[in-house]
Amino acid sequence: MEKYYGRYYKKELLRHAISKRGIVGFVSLALKLIQYRLGRRCYKVFVLTPSDFVNSSLGEVPGYKIEMLPSYGMIDSSLKGKLIQYQHLGYISWDLEEMQKKGACLWTGYLNGELSTFVWTTTGDKVQPYFFPTINESAHISNWTTLPKYRRQGLYVAGLAQIIRVLIDKNFKLIYAECGDWNVISERALRRLGFHFIGVGKIKKDGSFIW
Repeated sequence: MEKYYGRYYKKELLRHAISKRGIVGFVSLALKLIQYRLGRRCYKVFVLTPSDFVNSSLGEVPGYKIEMLPSYGMIDSSLKGKLIQYQHLGYISWDLEEMQKKGACLWTGYLNGELSTFVWTTTGDKVQPYFFPTINESAHISNWTTLPKYRRQGLYVAGLAQIIRVLIDKNFKLIYAECGDWNVISERALRRLGFHFIGVGKIKKDGSFIW
């Protein structure tokens, strides 16, 4: 889904590339974005173990809290309505009921009481398909979304840190996450939390996965 939110984020990445790496960085990222749009969906995959986690107050944002909603019945009608609205606007590209039918768990983030972020986690036994087999004691983090109004406030790192603490407390041994090979901002945030790069996966146009 390429609507306002996708264009907004990619423009931000391009501005970041040219400010940090100059014209070479800008051109390199622009080519990857063009290839992505044309169907080359390559993702960098990362893994975190409990001992890797940088469990400090580094990523904390005052007034920001994450709530876990493991079942569809826990989502009230007001939130469901907002999610449908955000899907129509292009802020999110997933379907709520479809994600929960797959066994995924929704986490919502609130900044000073205002809904600001969404992310999903799925246990290893339910991550199907994926780039490689995952064990039951693993968890997968996916589909992070920050509403445009709340971007550039550190919510990605802060939210992931809160979720990771919960997953570790639940005795998950491995936590996986991935981002587009063009998404340098997400990659930097994952590494900051202690994630390690383990390889590149590709999703083909027919939906099949290559590792």
